[in-house]
Amino acid sequence: MAANNASLTELGKQEGDLERGARYESLGFTWCKIGSIALIAVFPKFALFLASSLAIYYYARALMLGVTRSCCILRHPLVIIGFWMLVLAADLAWIAWPHLTRLVHQ
Repeated sequence: MAANNASLTELGKQEGDLERGARYESLGFTWCKIGSIALIAVFPKFALFLASSLAIYYYARALMLGVTRSCCILRHPLVIIGFWMLVLAADLAWIAWPHLTRLVHQ
């Protein structure tokens, strides 16, 4: 919730929200870049989980505060969030797969 206890429906409508949203977008873009590097370099599973989770969080905050365009190649925060949700789901499956197969073969 916003620092001034505004409800979620009021986010993006108050003075200064767009500037705060731009800061969240910047943090989201940073985690998006880190996650992209993790994808390319096949970083450890948990680093990709953290990077994608943080990118989703910061882009969601930026979107709620009125940001509609990003520096990211995907441009729109909602598209970026969707992409990182797919990556997060795949990473969770990658983390859980060895444990699930071990349970099935017991």
